[in-house]
Amino acid sequence: MVYVGTSAVVALIVNEAASAAVAAWYAGTKRELVTASWCVTEFASALLGYCSHVPVVSRARGQNSLEA
Repeated sequence: MVYVGTSAVVALIVNEAASAAVAAWYAGTKRELVTASWCVTEFASALLGYCSHVPVVSRARGQNSLEA
């Protein structure tokens, strides 16, 4: 059994420096993988960091995208 941390899970989903190495390791492992229950929260938080470049205001409408 191998513990997989949130950073490894993020690297499998988001293209970053470690992504190729993590993907190669993941493809080659035959061991059972486990992670902690808080990985869901940490993963969501990490993705929010990657999505910080997404504009909140719609330029076409000039409105907050949450109100549109």
